[in-house]
Amino acid sequence: MAEVVIENPVLNSPYGEPGRHFRFDEEGITDEVVEERRKSIYFMPIAQPKKKGKQLQLDTEWTRDRIEENVFINRVRERVGLWRRGGYQGVTRTTRGLLEYWQNPDSFDPDRWLPERRQANKGAYVPFGFSSRACIGSAVGHAQLLLFCALVTRDFELTVQDEPTPWMQLEGFAIPVDFIGTLTPRHA
Repeated sequence: MAEVVIENPVLNSPYGEPGRHFRFDEEGITDEVVEERRKSIYFMPIAQPKKKGKQLQLDTEWTRDRIEENVFINRVRERVGLWRRGGYQGVTRTTRGLLEYWQNPDSFDPDRWLPERRQANKGAYVPFGFSSRACIGSAVGHAQLLLFCALVTRDFELTVQDEPTPWMQLEGFAIPVDFIGTLTPRHA
């Protein structure tokens, strides 16, 4: 079997339904791109008969008779595709808000994070949650954050601007605004 080298194996965006795949043939994967989603399948390895004194090995020869379709997964993919094309009918209010908030996630647009472009999304991010849905690991997270702050202040010197005027903005969590400083390593 000839070795196939694929320079860039990433064909699809992580944000949308895959629409391309590398073709397989009797030899295995090829570098030929097929313009459709590959069906979900799995390969059935068949164990060789046991021989005394030898370890059992799987025969991994690539043959079509060992391929099985994941019928359930393919059915789910089909239903999700219909749901997407139908405008996400039946989603919760929270899911609808997230779908509207993340418009054009594929595009390279670092300016989307600028304050003037930010959308009002109060409560979209609440570390550790709250109330009955609070994360059971929040105490560990807070302890790790305190330890991190202690290590930073032990190993670095913080120099702030001449007249610091930081203030906290609340959007489901506290964000320090206009706090400008420089961390420099302390010399032992």
